[in-house]
Amino acid sequence: MTSKSDELTRQELLDEINRLRTRVAQLEVYSDLFVTAPVPMAFTDLENGDFLNSNNLFQQLTGYSQPELAQRVTPEGAPINPLLRLQLSSLLTDLDSIQKFETIVYHKNGEIRFVIVSSQVVMLRQKYYALSAFHDITKTKEDREVLLRSEELYRTLTRNLPDSAVFLYDTNLRFLKVDGSLMKSVNLSMDGMEGKLLSELLSPQRYQKLAPYYRAALEGREESFEDNPGNGKTYWVKALPVRNDEDEIVAGMVMIQDITDRKLVEKLKTEFVSTVSHELRTPLTSIRGSLGLVLGGVAGAIPEQVNSMIEIAYKNSERLVRLINDILDIEKIESGKMVFEVVPLELGPVIEQALETNQSYAAQFGVKLELVNPVPEVKIMGDYDRILQVLTNLLSNAAKFSPTGDTVQVEVTSRNETVRVSISDHGPGISDEFRKNIFQKFAQADASTTRQKGGTGLGLSISKAIVERHNGQIGFDTQPGEGTTFYFELPELKASSPLLDPATPVDQPRILICEDDPDVSRVLKVILKEAGFSCDIAYNTGQARELLAANTYTAMTLDLVLPGESGLDLLRELRRSPQTGHLPVVVVSSQGRDTSREVPDLPSGPIEWLDKPVDQDLLKAALSRLTGLTLPMKPA
Repeated sequence: MTSKSDELTRQELLDEINRLRTRVAQLEVYSDLFVTAPVPMAFTDLENGDFLNSNNLFQQLTGYSQPELAQRVTPEGAPINPLLRLQLSSLLTDLDSIQKFETIVYHKNGEIRFVIVSSQVVMLRQKYYALSAFHDITKTKEDREVLLRSEELYRTLTRNLPDSAVFLYDTNLRFLKVDGSLMKSVNLSMDGMEGKLLSELLSPQRYQKLAPYYRAALEGREESFEDNPGNGKTYWVKALPVRNDEDEIVAGMVMIQDITDRKLVEKLKTEFVSTVSHELRTPLTSIRGSLGLVLGGVAGAIPEQVNSMIEIAYKNSERLVRLINDILDIEKIESGKMVFEVVPLELGPVIEQALETNQSYAAQFGVKLELVNPVPEVKIMGDYDRILQVLTNLLSNAAKFSPTGDTVQVEVTSRNETVRVSISDHGPGISDEFRKNIFQKFAQADASTTRQKGGTGLGLSISKAIVERHNGQIGFDTQPGEGTTFYFELPELKASSPLLDPATPVDQPRILICEDDPDVSRVLKVILKEAGFSCDIAYNTGQARELLAANTYTAMTLDLVLPGESGLDLLRELRRSPQTGHLPVVVVSSQGRDTSREVPDLPSGPIEWLDKPVDQDLLKAALSRLTGLTLPMKPA
């Protein structure tokens, strides 16, 4: 017969067995978590913070194996992560909640890792333990530090620059930080901007203009431009990417400076130079013409001594004319008023004309001009007179600095769709200290150069501007005492045929892309095909007319700068025609919105104006407004 006390003992034993079974089941669950968890995990004793168990990811996070973690100290006697042990042993013994905290884990190799720890306290055999998951936030921390350093750097700059501001924004074009003295002058507050999207602060027209520059910075490009928001002010704006230590883009930064006063001073200076130059030109034309007539014998024979004096006056009048012409060209370039008649151009005849025109000038220095090899049959998109001007500047420079009896050599080569024109002399070369200034305005190696060789010091600066307006580049190679080779490179014009979309479904909307740049046209085609359009491409206005006559289009995109004829001329022609008068047109050009304000005589018709670089959502939105079609947009 069993006593009551024996039954209680047996019951207590059964209860203890059930509790142990529960704990074993819990341990099995925890063991499974360790094996399958996608994050670092550790099981610790809250009494002393000892790591009783850990998974492979935690061991990778710390650099220690589980036996090493259990030892508390390294073989050298250094404690292993004492701060983490202390923080874990300090957890509240709350079985019903998950406790979180941020801390530092020290890797075996000495690196510091920032982590967020999420811990669940459990009780086994009247003792408390913690099952903890670790989320590595080191990269987030470092990115934040990069942003703070960038912000502090630019805040320091803006504090020391009058009328300036700096904006820090994220990948959604949401402003994170704004600062600068400019904020007060334009009645903007930091509280009113921080946390807001760019689209929330600008009108649709302003957003359409500025958003591509902000996005360009997030794509890794630095963009700078002048902005006229309509308040009578002019601002210089620079958008640039903010990168972390791994060179990844984490945000964008915009610097803004009020340059209204500077632009006014530049305008006054330009107007003064232009006025003086024009006023000098008229009397100088009379002086040079009169001297030329006297030298030509119109006034009869004159004494030899007088004749030599008149020749000096005539040569210097020509020099003054060249100086005035160069100053006027510089003024046109800087104000953007230099006109370029860009057409498909055979380079050979331009080279031959330049050599023929400048032979007599080179002969004054006892120098010959020579074409090394026949010019290859290449074409460029160029302005004949401006390319001739570049060649004249480079040939005259080479002749002036060549020794008497020498030959200036001209060579034209074509490679990788690029044409290079090289002009070589055997003069003294260019000194190291002058090389960095050689393309600046009024650049001369020393004061004696101007007196000995003549020239304005503007030719190379003008040549550089002209070449760059042709999407080319100019440079030089030099060896002191041996000579210099100046060269410029221009894109070679390749014949392009219209590109038609094959087998277009009858019910698919069709669009004509009129764009001479093959890369840009391909990008537009990809964007529009994703939007559901079938696309044909015309590389010039002639091809566009042929395709418009042969096909029916839902809409058209049009560049304004096209070979042989302006896109505006084609647009006016389309608007006058009954067949194309109501064709929706999206102008996609570097001159887009600026030109839209300058053509009041343009016949009416459905049209939108977009600036390059084009934003695909803005392009789709413009086409949607013009055609009434619903087009897919990028996800926010």
